[in-house]
Amino acid sequence: MFTMGTEMTTAATDLVNAAASLVPILWLMRRRPVTKHHRLWTAAFVMFALVSLAGVGMHGFVLGQAAHDALWCAMYLLLTLMLTLYAACIRHDIRGDEGFGRFFRVTMALAVVVAAALGYVNIVLPPYSFPLFSLYCVVNLVYMIALLAPRARADGRYRWYLAAIGFFVAGSLLQAVKGIRFTIVWEFNSNAVYHFALLIFLFVQFKGVRLVEPDWR
Repeated sequence: MFTMGTEMTTAATDLVNAAASLVPILWLMRRRPVTKHHRLWTAAFVMFALVSLAGVGMHGFVLGQAAHDALWCAMYLLLTLMLTLYAACIRHDIRGDEGFGRFFRVTMALAVVVAAALGYVNIVLPPYSFPLFSLYCVVNLVYMIALLAPRARADGRYRWYLAAIGFFVAGSLLQAVKGIRFTIVWEFNSNAVYHFALLIFLFVQFKGVRLVEPDWR
C-alpha cells in the first residue's frame, strides 16, 4: 500500500534524486582511461542512488514493523557506506595512493560495524539511533573539511567540494526543523526540503569532480 501526503512527496523527491544521480554515474563510466578516482567516485554516486531508492521504499510504502526495521538497518548500512566512500574519494583526490589501501579497508570495515550497531539500536532504542548516526556523520564531515580547506585555498576547484558539503549540512539542519510544511501542488515537509538540498549537493559535487577529473589522467 502506498503512503499519502508528505510521505508520498518525500518518496517522490527521493526518486528524483536517484534518477538525477545517473548523470554523474554515466558521465564517469564513459571517461577514458578509467582510473581509481573514476571508480571511487562512481561507487560514491551509486551509493547515493541506492540510499535514495531505499528512501523511496521507506517513505513511499506502508510497511509492517518487521519490514520497517529491516529497511532501516539497510538504510543505515547504505548511509554509512556512502559517507565513508565520500570521505575516501576526497582523501584520494587530495593525497593520492599513499596509505590509501589501509585507510580504505579500515574505514569501510568501521562503517559496517557502525551500521550494524545503529541497526541494533534502532530496534531496541529507536529514539537514539539517528542521533548516533548524526554523530558519525559529523565526524566524517569534519575530517573531509579538514582535508579540503587547505587545498581549496590553493586550488579554487576544490571550493566546489566545500560548497557541496555546505549544501549537505544546510539540508541536514533544515531537516531537523520539523515544523517546515508548505504546498506547491503537493504538500512538502522538512524531509523533502532536505532532499532538495541533496539534489543541489549532488550537482555541485559533480561540478567539482568534473573540474578535478583532468588531474586523474
